[in-house]
Amino acid sequence: MIIPYSFRRKKFVLATIALLLILIFLINHSPVSIETISAKDPHISGFNFFAKLEQGSSDWSIKFHEINWFTDVFFFLSHYVPFLRKEGNDVIESVIKLKYFQKCLAENYDTELQRMNDIQEHLFPYLHFDAFGSSDSKFWPTYTRWNGAVYENSLPRFSPVNNTFLDAPEVKYNYKRFFWANWLENYVQPGSKGIVVSAGDNQCSDTVRLIRVLRYLKNTLPIEIVHKGDLSQVYQEMLVKAARDDDSDTYPSQEMWFSDISHMIASNYAAKFSGYSNKWLAVLFSSFENTILVDADTVPFVGLEHYYEWEQFKNFGAVFFKDRGLKSDPLNKWEVARLKAIADKLLSLDLKNALSSNDLRHQLSLRVKDTIALNTIESIFMHGYKHHMESGLVVINKNKNLMGLLTSLSLHFSSVREYFHGDKEWFWIAQFLRNESFTFHPKEASNIGRLGNVASEDSSDFYQICSVQLSHSDIDGSILWVNGGMKTCKKNSWNFDYDRSKRLASMYSSSEELREYYETPVHLEGAIIPDLSLTDWVNSGECAAYNYCTLYKEGQFGELLRFNDSTKEAYNEIVRIWNLPI
Repeated sequence: MIIPYSFRRKKFVLATIALLLILIFLINHSPVSIETISAKDPHISGFNFFAKLEQGSSDWSIKFHEINWFTDVFFFLSHYVPFLRKEGNDVIESVIKLKYFQKCLAENYDTELQRMNDIQEHLFPYLHFDAFGSSDSKFWPTYTRWNGAVYENSLPRFSPVNNTFLDAPEVKYNYKRFFWANWLENYVQPGSKGIVVSAGDNQCSDTVRLIRVLRYLKNTLPIEIVHKGDLSQVYQEMLVKAARDDDSDTYPSQEMWFSDISHMIASNYAAKFSGYSNKWLAVLFSSFENTILVDADTVPFVGLEHYYEWEQFKNFGAVFFKDRGLKSDPLNKWEVARLKAIADKLLSLDLKNALSSNDLRHQLSLRVKDTIALNTIESIFMHGYKHHMESGLVVINKNKNLMGLLTSLSLHFSSVREYFHGDKEWFWIAQFLRNESFTFHPKEASNIGRLGNVASEDSSDFYQICSVQLSHSDIDGSILWVNGGMKTCKKNSWNFDYDRSKRLASMYSSSEELREYYETPVHLEGAIIPDLSLTDWVNSGECAAYNYCTLYKEGQFGELLRFNDSTKEAYNEIVRIWNLPI
């Protein structure tokens, strides 16, 4: 018997509706609400919180949000069925779980060892706890000094006076303490200071150049290169050569170490840490308490130990720098709404129903006391601006900010991970959502390079700088550090740019000629801090769209940092050293 088409169609529609209802139920149904547990007993202990959580569900891990065809389809459907969208719910849950984990660290848990292990395995699934339980030597970092000496299950220690290497005593793990408590107490030298770089084979060339500049600046801080088995021996030898050859008083050799943390990461999570996300592993698993995390293509212009003396570091245990204040790449309305919902839940605010900009700022000011931090957060919720922090150089005290870093890592892999670019914003957003104090270096980011004259109807100075390099200056206008290397273009994009840009094709006879231009050293004549209320950072389209232009007009907009002859000579010597052949 043939079933009529109309009947089959009706069955299909009913089945589709049923599946949709089941999907909605599964998305909205939670056996135990984390917020309910917390609301019923605000003073509940950390261990009791997780015990109640486990009673309602055996699967309460902090998960990494996967991006695949299913999430893409679901994201598309949610535009038509808005209440399907649950982006950010995992953020709320992760922040709350980690807050209660912090309470656990302060509690007496000698009799809670099994629950202790269960909690940390659920909250930090990326750690290879199976190896940790079987053999200490197969879990902890393997440290290799520049001279080839290898240290396992040990902690390198350095002199607090001159940062010279002292010894590397064996470390005893206390199985009656949480992993992270052990890590801070036994695997991080109290008060230690040092430079940390996350580097694999692909970052070796830039790291060599960074080391050369550090030597020129007479750096005395130890340097730790953190990798997860992706830095081969031949490249390690190249880095040692850059750090140790031709030692002199004016070009001192460096105390170089390699830290292989590959055994610490669960095999099913290792591949998830790629690109920027490797920086979380570097800062968390470095052996220094006071860590200066530096990107391989960062170029310092002053000694990095300088930042430990800043009031910002002393007060907050962290130094954050501002990014280009791009207005042309904002969050969309839905993303802003979701971020408001997250903040409302975690900080007991009502940003969603703020009646005016003054009302919104007033609500935020109840939680955020620092003016720079307040302005930053307000610009997200009022204007959707999402470029605030440049993480090419971050100074952080891990003893003070461990929970903030662990929260940052979870946010980087959350359902809102693509709201922002890479790792950079999660450093401070985690502090905000945890209701912890933070601030930024007050000076806005600048564009550094060759000064170009712009035709002006009056006699006032009118300049433009177009550059890949993002610079950061001190209050007095001196340059602190630059991100993006010291070549005209940091990307091998000459073929791509030449083929797609009519302007570049008209300026250069071939992509090879464009390549020659891209690989020339930059020439530093000045820097421009644009007035973002009047002008923006304008993308020129060059260098795979990494090149931006900024404007300064005397007495009207922008701030010009014009270098005198001696300053230009000093800065361009750093450019020369960075560009030496490898």
